[in-house]
Amino acid sequence: MTPAQALTLSPWPLRHRSPMLGALPTAPGVARAQVEVALRQWGLLDLIDTAQLVASELTTNAVTASTHHATRQPRYIQGHMMQVCIDVFTNRSDVRLEVWDQSPALPKVAVPEDTAEGGRGLCIVAAMTRHLGWTKPDARGWKCVYAVIGAPVDPQS
Repeated sequence: MTPAQALTLSPWPLRHRSPMLGALPTAPGVARAQVEVALRQWGLLDLIDTAQLVASELTTNAVTASTHHATRQPRYIQGHMMQVCIDVFTNRSDVRLEVWDQSPALPKVAVPEDTAEGGRGLCIVAAMTRHLGWTKPDARGWKCVYAVIGAPVDPQS
């Protein structure tokens, strides 16, 4: 399923989509901005910080999976730089973030050693969200990593 097909099948009534982005280090910043714009438009101000962090982490992972590990240079498919796309959905209380990329590598949630410099992102995302999951690459090579963020619970209620 491509990102465009996913938009037509989504049960979430409101959606915001980023343009297709090159899998470059600038993509997570664009993802954070897109999430903020969408959530401000929908009045979901309490979810902005969490959603931005989750979108940034998922997009960073998509970019990392779409670059050569040794050189950190972008990978290309049939002469075109790999791309990522960020979709934001809401049902007015929860937010679903979808980050689409063209890398066949599936995410791995692992607990890194205490001295590791990275590898904690998906653990943090899993702890901050109601649901974290992903799809296998479809016939066209797109996979989706998604997370659902719930409205904060008021401890006074």
